[in-house]
Amino acid sequence: MGDLNGVTQKLDYIHQLGFDGIWLMPIFQSPSYHKYNTTDYYKIDPDYGTAADLKQLVSRAHELGIKVIIDLALNHSATDNINFLKACAAEAQQRGELKDSEKQYLEGLSTDQISALAQMYSFADTSRNGYTQVPGHSFFYESNFSSTMPEFNFDSPLAQDLFRSVIHYWMDEANAGVDGYRLDAVSYYYMNNTSANTAALNRIQSYGQEVDPDCYFVGECWQNSPIITQYYSDSTLNSYFWFPAQGANGFVSEGMYDKGKYLRGEKAMLEAAGSDIAAPFLDNHDTARMTFSALDMAKFQYGLLATLSGNVFTYYGDECGIGQGQSNNDESKRTHMPWGDGQECQDPANAAESYYPHGDVKTQLADPNSLVNFVAAANRLRNAYPALGWGQIDGNEFEEDDETSLLAIDKSLDGEKVRVVYNFSRVEAADYQAAAGEKLVGQLCSKGAVQETDGKYSIPAYSIALFQK
Repeated sequence: MGDLNGVTQKLDYIHQLGFDGIWLMPIFQSPSYHKYNTTDYYKIDPDYGTAADLKQLVSRAHELGIKVIIDLALNHSATDNINFLKACAAEAQQRGELKDSEKQYLEGLSTDQISALAQMYSFADTSRNGYTQVPGHSFFYESNFSSTMPEFNFDSPLAQDLFRSVIHYWMDEANAGVDGYRLDAVSYYYMNNTSANTAALNRIQSYGQEVDPDCYFVGECWQNSPIITQYYSDSTLNSYFWFPAQGANGFVSEGMYDKGKYLRGEKAMLEAAGSDIAAPFLDNHDTARMTFSALDMAKFQYGLLATLSGNVFTYYGDECGIGQGQSNNDESKRTHMPWGDGQECQDPANAAESYYPHGDVKTQLADPNSLVNFVAAANRLRNAYPALGWGQIDGNEFEEDDETSLLAIDKSLDGEKVRVVYNFSRVEAADYQAAAGEKLVGQLCSKGAVQETDGKYSIPAYSIALFQK
């Protein structure tokens, strides 16, 4: 199933492909395969290894210039988390329902301490939508995702103390040195209360900055663009995943057939992020994979993603074209990597069989025209020309009302200026007349190569040319 030491072994591959950061899905002790309901925030789940393994992974990643952030599900814990067991006992005592078997959780605690514990999770007197009854008691706990995931009360000082402690622990006290966190389901901290959620996120970001002022936090706010925009404007969090970019209806995939939608999509994303960091992506562990069996389509889609400004996230396996099986359950989105190294891989239970139309990683690395090597080339361009991956849009040519299949986007950053020229036709090359002083510095071609004659460049179908201005 893969573990932390396995990730460490593959860091050279990640580095070779030009990625400079990784996000690890939940790695803390948990009874589930997905680990989003945490039993102990201070222990690595034995399925994945130990704290020493994480320290080794981060150390090696840093040697390669790769940052590491880890998933942090603060909105809920597991039902067997000691904090929840104590909180249930405290609430039961205040209601006169304490059982003998629960007394152990309150031994030596004062009345004030018990009262504080009873406020650590969200309890209610009566049943309501999104609540589960505490076994053997008359009261209920908030459980928006599952009965196995009780929700913390974000107004609780004890809950906030826990959050701060955990954030500090993996950045500093455990000597693991992680660089930040991906925050799960941030719109659920206070259900659909944006102003309360952004205030909570400001506190959480500040806990990380107490350890490292340059730490990176990215929030999962699975909402539409106006709401994500409000999260950006009202909070100090570094980033939010830009959900309008992802999926079959996202501006990247739909933009393959509509250059205007692609241009408008990037502009809207950067405007929403403002001085913060945009975080576009095509898919992730919760969404259907957006890979294509047709190699030219797979390459062009990744090129559209890789030339966006911001922290671009690539879901593992998309770089080699893993195709999702017929089932749309979460397990089917989390199947094994085809390394081609002879290792047998165990997919999650209930996962539909994935398919691998472009071959395994070992085969693709040896093929200069493969999807894997296209992704590496795209990342090399991002790394070589910061204005491409971080610049603001200065202007553009050939908008949606133009007949040409070309789109040119100008970006600048700290005096560096680039022009990204896209050919959105899948079948025909298109001619681009370079302006005086423009120099071709890179190309991402689905097939063939850019050809130049007297300053006129023929850009192949479904291809991208980068010019420095």
